[in-house]
Amino acid sequence: MLFGLTACSLLALFAGAGLLVLAFRPRTDRGGALPWLGRLDPRPVIAQRRKLSAALAAAAVVGLASGWPVAAVAAGLAVWFAPVLVGSDPGEAGRVARIEAVAVWAEMLRDTLSSAAGLVQAVLASTTVAPEAIAAPLAVLGADLRARRPFGDSLDSLAERLADPTADQVVASLKYAYRHQAKNLAELLGELASAARSQVELALRVHAERGKHRSAQRTITVMFTGMAVGLAVAYPRFLEPYDTLAGQAVLAVVVGMFAGSLAWMRVIVRPKPPVRLLAPALPKES
Repeated sequence: MLFGLTACSLLALFAGAGLLVLAFRPRTDRGGALPWLGRLDPRPVIAQRRKLSAALAAAAVVGLASGWPVAAVAAGLAVWFAPVLVGSDPGEAGRVARIEAVAVWAEMLRDTLSSAAGLVQAVLASTTVAPEAIAAPLAVLGADLRARRPFGDSLDSLAERLADPTADQVVASLKYAYRHQAKNLAELLGELASAARSQVELALRVHAERGKHRSAQRTITVMFTGMAVGLAVAYPRFLEPYDTLAGQAVLAVVVGMFAGSLAWMRVIVRPKPPVRLLAPALPKES
């Protein structure tokens, strides 16, 4: 027990020092986020500064309450990675909204071309009334066209900014029609819009199915945590073997297996990135 109390006292000291640094450190031009934290968490759900403070606080509280260094580290990591492991994918809703916006844009182009407007003029007109999800990239496209940038290059830049397979199909169709004076472009855009809306419906059904797996993850996590807290409060003698160094090693294995199971479940339900039609070419090796 002395080993655990000593280690957790040091942990609490470092946690308090970390919180003081975060509290009094001046904000940077990028909103105060620490640069090395951006590499640790690729898709943060909340501000990294607040999340780090919460993780350090959780580690200090659990460590002082239990006297177990492994439990303290596990609590801190649980708070840090909880939004990623248990929460929903923050980019999934954005991808669905972007596909639907591309469908609306294709329909706008189809209707404008049906009124005997030129292709470049139709694209330029669509950039001023674009759907919200793709309004910024289309605004840049409109600025490029007004600056007399080549039509094909402007569309390539748009595809790179959108980075979406459905948008690649629309962009490729526009580029082909511009270069080869292709006919029936309006009909093709209508078909692409219909296909995009079908993708939206499929994505919503898949998202609902993934929600069931995320609910199972939350239930398992709550049950595991509740059982551990219940044993610590109601029957602490059952957990006394974990006060030793060997007990901490066993606890590290148990916590690692549980965390690995949650991470694997997350990998299973994670959507695979779709293959793009206009993906940027990889740099050639020298």
